[in-house]
Amino acid sequence: MKSEFGLEENEGMDECLIPKSAVFEGNLNAEGKVIINGRFVGGKVTVNGQVYVGTEALVTGEIEANEVIVGGRFEGNVIALDRLEIESAGKLFGEIQAKRLLINDGAEFEGTCRMTGGEAKPAAQKTSAQPVTKQPPASEPVAESKRITVTIDGPAGAGKTTIARRLASELNYTYLDTGAMYRALTWKALKNKLDLKDENALVEMAAGTELKIISQKDYTQVLVDGRDVSEEIRKPYVSRGTSAIADVKGVREIMVWLQRKSANGRGVVLEGRDTGTVVFPDAEKKFYLDASLEERALRRANELEKKGVNLDLDQVMDDIRKRDERDRSRPYGALKKAEGAIIIDTTKMNIDDVTKVALRHIGLNN
Repeated sequence: MKSEFGLEENEGMDECLIPKSAVFEGNLNAEGKVIINGRFVGGKVTVNGQVYVGTEALVTGEIEANEVIVGGRFEGNVIALDRLEIESAGKLFGEIQAKRLLINDGAEFEGTCRMTGGEAKPAAQKTSAQPVTKQPPASEPVAESKRITVTIDGPAGAGKTTIARRLASELNYTYLDTGAMYRALTWKALKNKLDLKDENALVEMAAGTELKIISQKDYTQVLVDGRDVSEEIRKPYVSRGTSAIADVKGVREIMVWLQRKSANGRGVVLEGRDTGTVVFPDAEKKFYLDASLEERALRRANELEKKGVNLDLDQVMDDIRKRDERDRSRPYGALKKAEGAIIIDTTKMNIDDVTKVALRHIGLNN
């Protein structure tokens, strides 16, 4: 049976073609050959035969097959039981496990690779691919893997960003500003005049965006396709559109994958509303910060006043109340306490007090 489709689930077919116009979300199992010319978002492809990622394809997720050929853009994990080839126009970002690996001249590869047999080699002496190194066996301890993941969720104004930065600094960890990632995509969508209600267009844009978050002690630099938009994404017109982007399932799946990739076992503190429930449900330490509505509104009003914006406290409180309702009722990534999360009520606590409590739960030796 041969199939051409854009459905959410499909299993057991002999051969499958995902055309350029199609968007596939979900898992795909096949026996023969899978050709992806369209968009494949967030799922896993399992094939006994060959998977070909076409030159115009945008793929995020996982692939496990006997043979994998990447001619377009792929972000995720690949297990090639026999052979993996990255063609000259191919771009692969993620983790690779392969018996044989061929990187053609002009191909791009960034990530890690573990060879299960044979050797990795370029098809020509010159290649733009990153160096490929063998990883230690799974049973061999890696010191970096001892560094943990810390998640902080909670409503607006509870102090998540401030505490996340302080913890990252104290632990010498990476701070990941997940909100900046959605703001960056919102900025690009608005710049390109995309319809924020066109989910397919937004998913395609997200899959084709090169996004880099560079966290420093008191500042987060955000690069979108090489352009620094760190200041622009904080402007009100971007803030107003962020919810529309964050509510698109396909976009969230891409962002979750990027957030997990950013952690990559190196010790990270990240904050948001679903970091402990969706992004890292198995994080070693999870926190849920909260505070009274009145206190959160007061903090927000003071923050705005420092920026020269004076708003009535009741108005700020009403805005936060409405945001709480939206965040808790979102179809994807809704705000809620993660299982096993430590609740810290920051209403009557200062930054130092909250930081000390969190560090005590984490353990200073981590």
